[in-house]
Amino acid sequence: MKGERMSTVIIAVLWRQRRNTELHEDFTGETLDDDAMEEALNHCQALKEAGFSTEMVQWQPEEPELTLQTIRKIKPELVFNASSEREVAFCEACGVPYAGSGINLVPLDKATRKKIWLQDGIPTPNFITISKPTKGRQIRDMLLRQNLDFPLFVKPVDGRGSSGITRDSIVKNESELAEVSRKILKSLKQPALVEEYIEGREISAGVIGNGDQTTVMPLLEIGYTDAPTNTYAHKMKDKERLICPAPLPQQHEENLKMLAIRAYQALNARDYGRMDIMLKAGKPYFLELNTFAGLASPNVRQLGQDSEIHLSYMSKMAASAGKSQSWLVGSIVEAALQRYANSPL
Repeated sequence: MKGERMSTVIIAVLWRQRRNTELHEDFTGETLDDDAMEEALNHCQALKEAGFSTEMVQWQPEEPELTLQTIRKIKPELVFNASSEREVAFCEACGVPYAGSGINLVPLDKATRKKIWLQDGIPTPNFITISKPTKGRQIRDMLLRQNLDFPLFVKPVDGRGSSGITRDSIVKNESELAEVSRKILKSLKQPALVEEYIEGREISAGVIGNGDQTTVMPLLEIGYTDAPTNTYAHKMKDKERLICPAPLPQQHEENLKMLAIRAYQALNARDYGRMDIMLKAGKPYFLELNTFAGLASPNVRQLGQDSEIHLSYMSKMAASAGKSQSWLVGSIVEAALQRYANSPL
Protein backbone atom coordinates (compact mmCIF):
# COMPACT_ATOMS: atom_id res chain seq x y z
CA MET A 1 0.00 0.00 0.00
CA LYS A 2 1.07 3.58 -0.65
CA GLY A 3 0.89 4.51 3.04
CA GLU A 4 3.08 1.55 4.02
CA ARG A 5 5.66 2.48 1.39
CA MET A 6 5.75 6.14 2.36
CA SER A 7 5.95 5.46 6.11
CA THR A 8 9.57 4.43 5.55
CA VAL A 9 10.32 7.78 3.89
CA ILE A 10 11.78 10.19 6.44
CA ILE A 11 11.17 13.90 5.99
CA ALA A 12 13.23 16.37 8.05
CA VAL A 13 11.04 19.38 8.84
CA LEU A 14 13.39 22.33 9.16
CA TRP A 15 12.36 25.30 11.24
CA ARG A 16 13.96 28.53 12.41
CA GLN A 17 12.94 31.10 14.94
CA ARG A 18 11.22 34.31 13.76
CA ARG A 19 10.94 33.13 10.16
CA ASN A 20 7.53 34.77 9.81
CA THR A 21 8.17 37.83 11.95
CA GLU A 22 11.78 38.94 11.57
CA LEU A 23 11.34 41.41 8.72
CA HIS A 24 8.29 43.14 10.13
CA GLU A 25 9.90 43.31 13.57
CA ASP A 26 12.89 45.07 12.02
CA PHE A 27 10.55 47.38 10.10
CA THR A 28 8.36 48.40 13.04
CA GLY A 29 10.61 47.82 16.05
CA GLU A 30 7.83 45.74 17.62
CA THR A 31 8.16 42.30 19.17
CA LEU A 32 5.70 39.91 17.57
CA ASP A 33 4.48 36.46 18.52
CA ASP A 34 6.72 33.83 16.96
CA ASP A 35 4.77 30.81 15.71
CA ALA A 36 7.65 29.20 13.77
CA MET A 37 7.87 26.06 15.91
CA GLU A 38 4.09 25.63 16.02
CA GLU A 39 3.96 25.99 12.25
CA ALA A 40 6.63 23.30 11.80
CA LEU A 41 4.78 20.97 14.20
CA ASN A 42 1.69 21.57 12.09
CA HIS A 43 3.61 20.47 9.00
CA CYS A 44 4.93 17.40 10.83
CA GLN A 45 1.45 16.29 11.80
CA ALA A 46 0.10 16.79 8.28
CA LEU A 47 3.01 14.84 6.79
CA LYS A 48 2.45 12.00 9.25
CA GLU A 49 -1.20 11.91 8.21
CA ALA A 50 0.04 11.71 4.60
CA GLY A 51 2.00 8.57 5.51
CA PHE A 52 5.52 9.93 5.98
CA SER A 53 7.85 9.68 8.95
CA THR A 54 9.04 13.06 10.20
CA GLU A 55 11.79 14.56 12.34
CA MET A 56 12.00 18.18 13.49
CA VAL A 57 15.31 19.95 12.84
CA GLN A 58 16.03 23.46 14.11
CA TRP A 59 18.11 25.66 11.84
CA GLN A 60 21.20 26.93 13.67
CA PRO A 61 22.10 30.13 11.77
CA GLU A 62 25.38 30.70 13.61
CA GLU A 63 26.45 27.05 13.56
CA PRO A 64 25.04 25.41 10.42
CA GLU A 65 27.39 22.45 10.90
CA LEU A 66 25.23 21.43 13.87
CA THR A 67 22.21 21.40 11.56
CA LEU A 68 24.13 19.24 9.10
CA GLN A 69 25.13 16.79 11.82
CA THR A 70 21.50 16.40 12.87
CA ILE A 71 20.35 15.89 9.29
CA ARG A 72 23.05 13.30 8.60
CA LYS A 73 22.06 11.44 11.76
CA ILE A 74 18.40 11.35 10.71
CA LYS A 75 19.23 10.43 7.08
CA PRO A 76 16.06 11.93 5.58
CA GLU A 77 15.02 11.50 1.98
CA LEU A 78 14.08 15.18 1.90
CA VAL A 79 14.25 18.40 3.90
CA PHE A 80 10.93 20.24 4.05
CA ASN A 81 10.30 23.84 5.09
CA ALA A 82 13.60 25.52 4.14
CA SER A 83 12.55 29.16 4.19
CA SER A 84 15.49 31.44 3.54
CA GLU A 85 18.30 31.92 1.06
CA ARG A 86 20.84 30.70 3.61
CA GLU A 87 18.94 27.47 4.24
CA VAL A 88 18.56 26.77 0.53
CA ALA A 89 22.26 27.53 -0.08
CA PHE A 90 23.13 25.23 2.83
CA CYS A 91 21.13 22.34 1.35
CA GLU A 92 22.64 22.92 -2.09
CA ALA A 93 26.22 23.08 -0.77
CA CYS A 94 25.82 19.99 1.41
CA GLY A 95 24.02 17.93 -1.22
CA VAL A 96 20.87 17.65 0.91
CA PRO A 97 17.67 17.15 -1.13
CA TYR A 98 15.00 19.69 -0.22
CA ALA A 99 11.53 20.76 -1.29
CA GLY A 100 11.02 24.11 -2.96
CA SER A 101 12.67 26.45 -5.40
CA GLY A 102 16.41 26.49 -5.90
CA ILE A 103 19.32 28.84 -5.48
CA ASN A 104 18.79 30.11 -9.04
CA LEU A 105 15.48 31.71 -7.97
CA VAL A 106 15.35 32.23 -4.20
CA PRO A 107 18.01 35.00 -4.03
CA LEU A 108 16.35 37.00 -6.83
CA ASP A 109 14.54 40.04 -5.44
CA LYS A 110 11.05 41.07 -6.51
CA ALA A 111 12.32 43.61 -9.02
CA THR A 112 14.50 41.04 -10.80
CA ARG A 113 11.64 38.55 -10.90
CA LYS A 114 9.37 41.22 -12.40
CA LYS A 115 11.98 41.89 -15.10
CA ILE A 116 11.99 38.19 -16.01
CA TRP A 117 8.21 38.23 -16.20
CA LEU A 118 8.25 41.24 -18.50
CA GLN A 119 10.73 39.48 -20.78
CA ASP A 120 8.38 36.49 -20.93
CA GLY A 121 5.27 38.57 -21.57
CA ILE A 122 3.79 38.16 -18.09
CA PRO A 123 1.89 41.36 -17.18
CA THR A 124 3.19 43.07 -14.04
CA PRO A 125 2.86 46.65 -12.78
CA ASN A 126 5.44 49.14 -14.02
CA PHE A 127 8.05 49.87 -11.33
CA ILE A 128 11.29 51.43 -10.14
CA THR A 129 13.55 50.70 -7.18
CA ILE A 130 14.93 53.28 -4.78
CA SER A 131 18.25 52.24 -3.26
CA LYS A 132 19.24 55.45 -1.46
CA PRO A 133 17.40 58.34 0.21
CA THR A 134 15.71 60.30 -2.56
CA LYS A 135 13.36 63.26 -2.74
CA GLY A 136 12.16 66.18 -4.84
CA ARG A 137 13.66 66.46 -8.32
CA GLN A 138 15.33 63.06 -8.09
CA ILE A 139 12.01 61.33 -7.44
CA ARG A 140 10.26 63.24 -10.21
CA ASP A 141 12.97 62.29 -12.72
CA MET A 142 12.88 58.62 -11.74
CA LEU A 143 9.10 58.43 -12.04
CA LEU A 144 9.09 60.31 -15.34
CA ARG A 145 11.61 57.92 -16.90
CA GLN A 146 9.31 54.97 -16.15
CA ASN A 147 6.08 56.85 -16.89
CA LEU A 148 4.87 56.38 -13.31
CA ASP A 149 2.35 58.61 -11.61
CA PHE A 150 0.65 58.67 -8.23
CA PRO A 151 -0.82 56.84 -6.44
CA LEU A 152 1.99 54.29 -6.12
CA PHE A 153 2.63 51.25 -3.95
CA VAL A 154 5.88 50.99 -1.96
CA LYS A 155 7.24 47.83 -0.32
CA PRO A 156 10.58 46.13 0.44
CA VAL A 157 12.25 44.67 -2.62
CA ASP A 158 12.92 41.55 -0.53
CA GLY A 159 10.26 40.30 1.83
CA ARG A 160 7.49 37.85 2.56
CA GLY A 161 4.13 37.65 4.28
CA SER A 162 3.32 41.34 3.75
CA SER A 163 6.29 42.32 5.93
CA GLY A 164 6.96 46.03 5.66
CA ILE A 165 3.49 46.72 4.24
CA THR A 166 1.22 49.11 6.15
CA ARG A 167 -1.55 51.56 5.35
CA ASP A 168 1.20 54.03 4.40
CA SER A 169 2.43 51.76 1.59
CA ILE A 170 -0.03 53.44 -0.78
CA VAL A 171 1.57 56.84 -1.42
CA LYS A 172 -0.16 59.82 -3.06
CA ASN A 173 2.69 62.29 -3.49
CA GLU A 174 6.47 62.77 -3.54
CA SER A 175 6.69 63.53 0.17
CA GLU A 176 4.94 60.29 1.17
CA LEU A 177 7.05 58.29 -1.29
CA ALA A 178 10.26 59.76 0.11
CA GLU A 179 9.21 59.00 3.69
CA VAL A 180 8.08 55.39 3.15
CA SER A 181 11.11 54.50 1.01
CA ARG A 182 13.41 56.12 3.59
CA LYS A 183 11.91 53.95 6.33
CA ILE A 184 12.46 50.77 4.29
CA LEU A 185 16.05 51.77 3.52
CA LYS A 186 16.83 52.59 7.14
CA SER A 187 15.04 49.79 8.99
CA LEU A 188 15.49 46.89 6.57
CA LYS A 189 18.75 47.91 4.88
CA GLN A 190 17.34 47.13 1.45
CA PRO A 191 15.91 49.04 -1.51
CA ALA A 192 12.26 49.97 -1.84
CA LEU A 193 10.21 48.64 -4.73
CA VAL A 194 7.89 51.33 -6.09
CA GLU A 195 5.22 50.19 -8.53
CA GLU A 196 1.94 51.26 -10.05
CA TYR A 197 -0.85 51.01 -7.53
CA ILE A 198 -3.36 48.64 -9.11
CA GLU A 199 -6.74 49.15 -7.50
CA GLY A 200 -8.89 46.12 -8.17
CA ARG A 201 -9.49 42.55 -7.01
CA GLU A 202 -6.64 40.69 -5.32
CA ILE A 203 -6.31 37.07 -6.43
CA SER A 204 -3.95 34.44 -5.06
CA ALA A 205 -2.88 31.48 -7.19
CA GLY A 206 -1.34 28.43 -5.52
CA VAL A 207 0.77 26.20 -7.78
CA ILE A 208 2.05 22.69 -7.11
CA GLY A 209 4.32 20.50 -9.22
CA ASN A 210 6.97 20.58 -11.90
CA GLY A 211 7.07 20.36 -15.67
CA ASP A 212 3.95 18.96 -17.28
CA GLN A 213 2.71 17.90 -13.82
CA THR A 214 2.28 21.53 -12.73
CA THR A 215 -1.23 22.35 -11.55
CA VAL A 216 -3.02 25.40 -10.13
CA MET A 217 -5.27 25.09 -7.09
CA PRO A 218 -8.63 26.88 -6.88
CA LEU A 219 -8.05 30.62 -7.17
CA LEU A 220 -8.61 32.59 -3.99
CA GLU A 221 -9.85 36.17 -3.72
CA ILE A 222 -8.71 38.36 -0.82
CA GLY A 223 -11.05 41.05 0.41
CA TYR A 224 -9.99 43.78 2.83
CA THR A 225 -12.17 44.42 5.87
CA ASP A 226 -10.46 47.32 7.65
CA ALA A 227 -7.45 48.29 5.54
CA PRO A 228 -6.96 49.67 2.00
CA THR A 229 -4.60 46.78 1.17
CA ASN A 230 -3.47 43.51 2.72
CA THR A 231 -1.09 44.88 5.35
CA TYR A 232 0.94 42.68 7.68
CA ALA A 233 -1.45 43.34 10.55
CA HIS A 234 -4.49 42.75 8.37
CA LYS A 235 -3.14 39.39 7.19
CA MET A 236 -1.70 38.06 10.44
CA LYS A 237 -4.76 38.94 12.48
CA ASP A 238 -6.92 37.03 9.99
CA LYS A 239 -8.94 40.08 9.03
CA GLU A 240 -9.07 39.18 5.35
CA ARG A 241 -12.30 38.07 3.73
CA LEU A 242 -11.22 34.96 1.83
CA ILE A 243 -13.38 33.74 -1.04
CA CYS A 244 -12.40 30.43 -2.60
CA PRO A 245 -12.90 29.59 -5.31
CA ALA A 246 -12.81 33.19 -6.49
CA PRO A 247 -16.03 34.13 -8.34
CA LEU A 248 -14.75 34.42 -11.90
CA PRO A 249 -16.20 33.44 -15.28
CA GLN A 250 -14.97 29.96 -16.19
CA GLN A 251 -12.99 31.07 -19.24
CA HIS A 252 -11.42 33.91 -17.29
CA GLU A 253 -10.46 31.49 -14.51
CA GLU A 254 -8.92 29.01 -16.95
CA ASN A 255 -6.93 31.74 -18.70
CA LEU A 256 -5.65 33.06 -15.38
CA LYS A 257 -4.55 29.59 -14.28
CA MET A 258 -2.69 29.04 -17.55
CA LEU A 259 -0.96 32.40 -17.14
CA ALA A 260 -0.08 31.50 -13.54
CA ILE A 261 1.68 28.33 -14.75
CA ARG A 262 3.58 30.39 -17.33
CA ALA A 263 4.64 32.87 -14.63
CA TYR A 264 5.70 30.04 -12.31
CA GLN A 265 7.73 28.29 -14.98
CA ALA A 266 9.27 31.52 -16.31
CA LEU A 267 11.00 31.88 -12.94
CA ASN A 268 12.01 28.19 -12.82
CA ALA A 269 10.03 27.74 -9.62
CA ARG A 270 9.98 24.22 -8.19
CA ASP A 271 7.52 22.02 -6.30
CA TYR A 272 5.17 24.79 -5.10
CA GLY A 273 4.63 28.52 -4.87
CA ARG A 274 1.92 31.12 -4.52
CA MET A 275 1.40 34.19 -6.70
CA ASP A 276 -0.23 37.49 -5.84
CA ILE A 277 -2.26 38.92 -8.73
CA MET A 278 -4.37 42.05 -9.10
CA LEU A 279 -7.31 42.14 -11.48
CA LYS A 280 -8.26 45.55 -12.84
CA ALA A 281 -11.12 45.72 -15.33
CA GLY A 282 -10.51 42.03 -16.01
CA LYS A 283 -6.80 42.48 -16.79
CA PRO A 284 -4.36 40.55 -14.56
CA TYR A 285 -1.20 42.10 -13.10
CA PHE A 286 1.20 39.64 -11.48
CA LEU A 287 2.74 41.22 -8.39
CA GLU A 288 5.08 38.58 -7.01
CA LEU A 289 5.79 34.90 -6.42
CA ASN A 290 6.16 33.64 -2.87
CA THR A 291 8.59 30.72 -2.94
CA PHE A 292 8.10 30.15 0.81
CA ALA A 293 4.31 30.31 0.83
CA GLY A 294 2.62 29.45 4.10
CA LEU A 295 1.17 25.93 4.29
CA ALA A 296 -0.17 25.63 7.83
CA SER A 297 -3.77 25.03 8.84
CA PRO A 298 -5.31 25.46 12.31
CA ASN A 299 -7.55 22.49 11.46
CA VAL A 300 -4.61 20.12 11.89
CA ARG A 301 -4.39 18.89 15.48
CA GLN A 302 -0.96 18.76 17.08
CA LEU A 303 0.30 17.77 20.52
CA GLY A 304 -3.28 16.91 21.51
CA GLN A 305 -4.53 20.48 21.13
CA ASP A 306 -6.03 22.60 18.40
CA SER A 307 -3.51 24.88 16.76
CA GLU A 308 -3.97 28.63 16.91
CA ILE A 309 -1.66 29.43 14.02
CA HIS A 310 -2.56 31.58 11.03
CA LEU A 311 -4.56 29.89 8.26
CA SER A 312 -2.49 29.83 5.08
CA TYR A 313 -4.02 30.74 1.74
CA MET A 314 -2.88 27.47 0.17
CA SER A 315 -4.60 25.53 2.95
CA LYS A 316 -7.80 27.44 2.22
CA MET A 317 -7.42 26.59 -1.48
CA ALA A 318 -6.97 22.90 -0.68
CA ALA A 319 -10.02 22.86 1.59
CA SER A 320 -12.17 24.51 -1.07
CA ALA A 321 -11.22 21.68 -3.44
CA GLY A 322 -12.25 19.11 -0.83
CA LYS A 323 -8.61 18.24 -0.07
CA SER A 324 -6.98 17.82 3.32
CA GLN A 325 -3.92 19.50 4.76
CA SER A 326 -2.11 16.18 4.51
CA TRP A 327 -2.90 16.11 0.78
CA LEU A 328 -1.44 19.61 0.38
CA VAL A 329 1.92 19.05 2.07
CA GLY A 330 2.05 15.45 0.85
CA SER A 331 1.62 16.57 -2.78
CA ILE A 332 4.47 19.06 -2.43
CA VAL A 333 6.77 16.45 -0.92
CA GLU A 334 5.84 13.93 -3.62
CA ALA A 335 6.57 16.54 -6.31
CA ALA A 336 10.01 17.16 -4.81
CA LEU A 337 10.81 13.47 -4.41
CA GLN A 338 9.79 12.81 -8.00
CA ARG A 339 11.95 15.72 -9.20
CA TYR A 340 15.01 14.20 -7.50
CA ALA A 341 14.13 10.75 -8.84
CA ASN A 342 14.07 12.20 -12.36
CA SER A 343 17.24 14.25 -11.87
CA PRO A 344 19.32 12.73 -9.04
CA LEU A 345 22.04 14.81 -7.40
